[in-house]
Amino acid sequence: MCGIAGIFSFRGAPSSDEQAGVRRMMEVQRHRGPDQEGFHQEGPILLGHRRLSIIDLSPAGAQPMANESGRIHVVFNGEIYNYAELREELVRLGHRFVSQTDTEILVHGYEAWGMKELLQRLRGMFAFALRDLSNSTRPCLYMARDRMGIKPLYYTQDSERFLFASEVRALIQSGLISARYEQLAVRGFFQYGSVPSPMTLYAGIYALPAGHYLTLQTNKMDVQCYWMLGEALHPQVMERLSQKEAAQKVRSLLEETVRLHLISDAPLGVFLSGGLDSSALVALASRQLARPLRTLSIDFEEPQFRETKYQREVAGLFKTDHCEMRVRPADFISNLAPFFDAMDQPTVDGLNTYFVSQAARRAGLTVVLSGIGSDEIFLGYGHLRRMRELTRYWRWLQQIPMSVRRLAVRSLSDIGRRTTRFGIDRLEYSCESGPGRMYQTARGLFPPSQIRELMGLSESEWRLSSNGSGAPPEADEGSADMQTNEFRIYLGNQLLRDADVFGMAHSLEIRVPFFGSQARRSRGAIPDGSKS
Repeated sequence: MCGIAGIFSFRGAPSSDEQAGVRRMMEVQRHRGPDQEGFHQEGPILLGHRRLSIIDLSPAGAQPMANESGRIHVVFNGEIYNYAELREELVRLGHRFVSQTDTEILVHGYEAWGMKELLQRLRGMFAFALRDLSNSTRPCLYMARDRMGIKPLYYTQDSERFLFASEVRALIQSGLISARYEQLAVRGFFQYGSVPSPMTLYAGIYALPAGHYLTLQTNKMDVQCYWMLGEALHPQVMERLSQKEAAQKVRSLLEETVRLHLISDAPLGVFLSGGLDSSALVALASRQLARPLRTLSIDFEEPQFRETKYQREVAGLFKTDHCEMRVRPADFISNLAPFFDAMDQPTVDGLNTYFVSQAARRAGLTVVLSGIGSDEIFLGYGHLRRMRELTRYWRWLQQIPMSVRRLAVRSLSDIGRRTTRFGIDRLEYSCESGPGRMYQTARGLFPPSQIRELMGLSESEWRLSSNGSGAPPEADEGSADMQTNEFRIYLGNQLLRDADVFGMAHSLEIRVPFFGSQARRSRGAIPDGSKS
């Protein structure tokens, strides 16, 4: 886990001001990599790296890292869990390695297979920038991001330069760009509780989308998709399994992904909430380690929020080395300022992650496993389990004439406000145009009328900006799109983003094993008799 940054200067070698800007970006990201700092500049491209040592703690793991000829360099943030398997294959092809890191897989894998095939082979969470100077007349910069967007990567470009970094605030602090707020991003935040990717809070700064890679030669940029979320969640070919066979397959996949996620040369543990997801990770991880597993939990003084009973039961059953951190009201207040300081993009969540990451670092851990993603995969949330019911209701609602629908929604919203039945007013989205309305009705933060009021927009201004509001691109409304949007918006733009930001605020790597088999999945598996 690290922080990366760099520049591609379109005028030639980066100027002294541009070099200073990259160094400022790296200093802003010191918390992402407190162990080591590295830079390498050649031609028009300067790469910077801050290292949090996880695999191969020796100086051989320093970055930027080069291939044998020194014409290819990479800066990398994340983990490649199948790196040992890929390394063996590359050694057979004649490549020579100088470290035991997963990072070195990237430069040799790119040489052997090219960028797109390399990305298809990787299993892990990653964001990296790779510079190829093999053709001295056409230097090339690649940037890539993992399939689910677990690791962040942001960029901005003008007529003189291209900049990238692991955090938006690093780009702002470079001093090389002028920043102004993006109104559509603010609107998207009010709609979802997070800024919709690929937008950021600032105009002209973008997130590289999950499952995509970018190619830059001089000032010619191309962004391509190498993996589609919708195809993975809802493949055309489904494997028919009995309930027993499906359970066995899930168990086998989880055992494998947990085993891979335990690879670390740094101290490792598991976040234990007491729920099924984290308890399953503890059960599987504790059986694969020769030593007691470290587990961490958050505890509260308020009885309605306490889950210590379940946490202690799981910790006792699997004989873990368990640590609890109690968060009191005074702790909450005293940590608000550093919590907001750590926030790279606006979010309505993440405070629990901030506290438990703080506890993990104080306990001496550098890596933790988290159960993030299990509710989206296994339909743990109530609204996901009710997707078909929601779809039927939505289709019925769309048959009502718009004038009648608006009158009914306005009346229901008034009743909801008077009776403090919050959420009813989100039915306003059923009267909006464009895709994603069913998801916004089920999962939106504020209704359109309140967002217009908060932003000072007239109804005409609201309608003019609707097509660019960050709404999900799916044209159809249905249960499949609801789940896809949940992955992209709530999971991708909020849970995973918050886990990265607030984990790295404490120099802590958070791993998400429930996504560990994503790279190899080619077919879905459903039990016989399922309506999926």
